[in-house]
Amino acid sequence: MFWLLLFAHFLADYPFQPDRLVAAKRSWIGQVIHAFIHLVVTVILVGAVRTRIWPALIVLTFTHLMIDIGKSALSKIRPQWVVAPYFIDQLLHIVSIWIVAQWISTQIPETLAPDTTRLIIYGIAYLITTIVWYVSERMITWANPQYRTQVQEQSWSRMISRAVLFSLFLFLLGMAPFQGRIQSSLLVTAAIPYLSGQYRLRPFLTDVGVALVGVIFVSAAL
Repeated sequence: MFWLLLFAHFLADYPFQPDRLVAAKRSWIGQVIHAFIHLVVTVILVGAVRTRIWPALIVLTFTHLMIDIGKSALSKIRPQWVVAPYFIDQLLHIVSIWIVAQWISTQIPETLAPDTTRLIIYGIAYLITTIVWYVSERMITWANPQYRTQVQEQSWSRMISRAVLFSLFLFLLGMAPFQGRIQSSLLVTAAIPYLSGQYRLRPFLTDVGVALVGVIFVSAAL
């Protein structure tokens, strides 16, 4: 259940939280909308078991809302604090997900088949190596506007590149969840973002490192 809830969290906190919603979260209405999106995504993903664990899902949603409100309040008091609050916020979310997952496990047995859990772990890894890292890198490089601008301009091309690199490493290590071979055209596509821009080597080394982190995550989770 932990991996399923974590997958729902990453979906709702990243691809389903565009910059417009991030800006809207300056008001309580935006915070509530974001929390509601989390609840909807989680309810959909957990499936029929939702009728048995809905109190836990409500608690998790409320906890997420309180953490986000606390982060928003801190950003108004200390607007120069960007990197640490971002990672502390995510850490608190993950810890709360783990606690709720443990609570759920005491109420009902594990309902996910091993193959389903495996696919969810791969899904989390692809999210981490693509859009989760994209947002995280923007936060980490907040003090370097030039590099952050390039990160934003190359967002899609680098996300695709990281996904290809991650898939390649899985394939080479015999851990790929798919059969077949890596096409040379995909590798050429993956190299495109590193051939332009003011920064070239740094994004390439960063993305190789992130892809390797994704492999380590899959190895540890499985």
